[in-house]
Amino acid sequence: MKIYPVVHLRSPEHALKLAEQAYGAGADGVFLIDHISPRDPNVLTTAYNRVRSELGQSAWIGVNYLALSPSGAVNHMADMFEQSGIDVLPDAFWVDDGSEDITDITELRQRRKVSSEYFGGVAFKYTPTYTDNPADAARSAIEYGPNIDVVTTSGPGTGYAADVRKVAAMKAVMGDRELALASGVSISNIEQYRPYVDDILAASSIETESYSGIFVDRKLRDLVQAAHRE
Repeated sequence: MKIYPVVHLRSPEHALKLAEQAYGAGADGVFLIDHISPRDPNVLTTAYNRVRSELGQSAWIGVNYLALSPSGAVNHMADMFEQSGIDVLPDAFWVDDGSEDITDITELRQRRKVSSEYFGGVAFKYTPTYTDNPADAARSAIEYGPNIDVVTTSGPGTGYAADVRKVAAMKAVMGDRELALASGVSISNIEQYRPYVDDILAASSIETESYSGIFVDRKLRDLVQAAHRE
């Protein structure tokens, strides 16, 4: 499994510090997310620029513009790139509700030349499509998955583990396509997801507390090692 620690940023400097910590622990990349000023996407863009400038073009860096829909995130990134607000597009963008913009998101990404991978939430916490029912989650994966690069699901809330039966049902209908899990994965339960999950997005289990934006280095390193275990 690949693992992407989620950086709950406080400032550009803070985002860089945690990204460096994650890379130092062997993570495959990081996602940056801003819970403090989510309605101002420029705050996250500024932090992204800081991390990118220090870690270089080869670093894998994703973003989650919490207040933007999939099309809003695509347009914002494309505008910033065209206006030289960013020099390199993020490697990925993550949107909690992948049921939005399903009719035109693929065409928009092509037209705006945004090649960043799209991690789209399906049966995801705090969205209208959330469910823990395996059959319903599988149907959502079939319905919304074709418009998403990496279907991303979760448990019922931040820090809460997803029902393994739900995750297994989603993977069964997705086949070889990537499935990401973005809540409640810890050193104590990661093994039960291994047969079904390709990517782990982790925060609560490696922070001092949820949304603290402070990684506990030992927890971070242990989870990275567990994710990479064959």
